[in-house]
Amino acid sequence: MLTQLADEAGFDGQLSDLTDDVLIYHLKMRGTAKDAMIPGIQKDCEDDFKSALLKARSIQP
Repeated sequence: MLTQLADEAGFDGQLSDLTDDVLIYHLKMRGTAKDAMIPGIQKDCEDDFKSALLKARSIQP
């Protein structure tokens, strides 16, 4: 099973070098579009730089 997941994720190294992060990310994003946003990051995404900067400084526009 790990070999199949590593192949699907495009991992070319030894299975002993396969990190948990690669497996978790691949399982979480498996079956989604290649340009899909990572679910945990999407909630923090802002439409423009100004809004992102104000939010980072705890100022609501």
